[in-house]
Order: sequence, then structure tokens, then C-alpha cells
Amino acid sequence: MPGMTSTPSHPFGTLGSHLYLIVGIIITVAMALNLAVYLFAESKPRTDIQKTEAQNIVATATSSNTTLSFLSISFGAIWIIDGMLQLRNGMPNGFVSNIIRPAFVNAPSFLRPLGDLGAWAWNINPFRVDLATAWIQLFIGMALVSLKPSKTWRLAIYLSIVWELIVFCIGNGFGLFYKEAAWYSGAPSAILIYLLVSVELLMASNGKNKFPTSQRLGWGLGIFFLVGTLLGALPSEGYFKPNGFFTMITSMAKNRQPEVFSNLLNAAANITEGRGSIISLILISLGLIIATALIVAPSSVATIYLTIIASLVMWATVMDFGVFSPTGTDFNSGLPIIMVSIALLMEKRKNLSNIDEPVKSVSDKVLLS
Repeated sequence: MPGMTSTPSHPFGTLGSHLYLIVGIIITVAMALNLAVYLFAESKPRTDIQKTEAQNIVATATSSNTTLSFLSISFGAIWIIDGMLQLRNGMPNGFVSNIIRPAFVNAPSFLRPLGDLGAWAWNINPFRVDLATAWIQLFIGMALVSLKPSKTWRLAIYLSIVWELIVFCIGNGFGLFYKEAAWYSGAPSAILIYLLVSVELLMASNGKNKFPTSQRLGWGLGIFFLVGTLLGALPSEGYFKPNGFFTMITSMAKNRQPEVFSNLLNAAANITEGRGSIISLILISLGLIIATALIVAPSSVATIYLTIIASLVMWATVMDFGVFSPTGTDFNSGLPIIMVSIALLMEKRKNLSNIDEPVKSVSDKVLLS
């Protein structure tokens, strides 16, 4: 994955202990907010929905919007952390060489001017451009974390969609052309999961509910896994070589990161040594199973848990959590996929409740307007 370069191991990692503390506080606050939203929804009496149509709408909205609030708060926190990571010392001078150029290394010639455009824009003033991109992400994150949707919240959603498309096309080179692209390395690009969530939040805020939230999110994840699996199946990505996985994972184990994570990567590398072809076949098969299941049965609990477990294992090993390099500015695809999968579980639980479905499309619009 572009940006995942190697640096010497360190007990605290490149983030430094103070930044770990700030990141930890943000994650803790986000988890507390999500728990508060969940408990508030659960405390609502279900009997009230039988009184009037207005009460029906409010009661249903409370339950339905728990998922949307979870996504908004979770991805808001992720955006804030991404914005902080954007300010790393290695970003201004390392973004072009470590992220843009590798993203277009195997791109068709007609697409490479996009990479050149991105490099040119960045090199106008790397420090100021880096600061501007950080503030864009921080604004999006802070707006999404706010519990009450407003005009600012919607503006942040529209801005996030535009920004996600820019990052995908220019910063990630469409997520298809960098070396070692596969679903287990984060391909076709974490920013597509952000885009999926932004579009879902926007559609919900506008009352666009032709298909249930679980279907839209499940289909989006399913397509993501399908594309990532097909990329990983290409011999040119190098995973079928005997030490394809071993070389990549041992390289990431040298990153400056907490020692426990380096040890985890070294253990994973030892398992993969000389077994590139076998592990590739297993992961390709697993990716196809997950993709098919998410598209066909996105509400299946077994499918959701399989997605969470597989994403967590790959995030901790092949992706190295996405942040332990001088130019690592996000958690890669692992964490976003896990967050969306948890949202699918919440939708599943909601659909098993006795709340009437006919007012669902109205409820989302009411609560998010």
C-alpha cells in the first residue's frame, strides 16, 4: 500500500507517546458517544409507538438512526485522527515520493498525468498544502462527530465526498495500480469505505431509502472485497511467490512502532515464509466467500462476523494498522471495514425488533433534517 514504508522499530513508534495519548483520548470519547447513543435508543419505551403516527416516526427514528449516528461519530473520529496524522514530519517532503508515485507505478499512460498533477500541486508549497489538507480532514471529522445534524453537518458530508474522490483518483491512483494490491493489503483503497459511508449518510439525510441501509452497506463492502480479491489474484502483485507475504510483512515489522506489534508481524511473517502460493489461494478464496456473502446476504450474522474477523486479522498483520510509517495517514481499510460491519450488526438487531417498517424512510429524514 502506498505510504507504508519502513523505518526502524521503536518502543513508542513514530507517533510519539504524546500523540498516542491524544489519539487514545479521541477514540475513547468516540466510543463513549457511541455507547451513549446506543443506550439512549435502548431506553426508549417501545409501547409509545402505538399512540400516534408522529410518535411512530420518532420511535422508529430513534432505533434506525442509532446506526447512522454510530457511522457518523465513528468516521468523524477516524477523520480527526487522519487529519492529525497528516501533520507528521515526514508528510510534506515524503507525500509525492512515498504515496503519489507508487500509486501510479503500474497505471496506464493516459492516467499518469493525474499523478503528475497531484505532485505538481503538492510541490507548490508542501508544508502549506499539507496543513490545508489536514484542516480539511479535521473539519470533516469535527462536523461528523457532532450529534445533531445541521447545515454544517451536511456541508461536511458534501465536502467529504468531493475530498474522497480527489484522494481516490489522485492520492491513491484509483487504488488499482500500486504494487501488492489486494483486499488483504487494503485495496482497492480505504477511502472508498469512507465514500460508502458518506453517501449512505447523505442518502439517509435526504430520505432516500429505496433499499435498506444494510443492503447498501453490504453491497458496497461486497464489491470492495470482490475487486480487492481479483487484484490479489494477479500474479504480478507478487503474492504467489514463495516469500511474497514474508518479504512484505518483515519489511513492515521494521517500522517504528510499539514492540508488541513488531513481534506480531514477525510471528505472522514466520507463518507465511515459503508458503506464498498456499496463503494466496486461501485468502483469495476467503475474499470471494466474503464478497459473495455480503452481496447475497448482507444481513447474515455469520457473514458479518466473518468479515470483522478477517478484516481484523489482516489489519493487524498484512496492513500493520496502516499508521506506523512516516507517511501513514490513515488506518488503511481494516478499521473502516470493521466499523461498517458493526453498523451492519446494529441494523440486523434493529430489523429483529418489533418496530413497524413502513415509517422507516420518513424516520431517517426526520431525525437527520
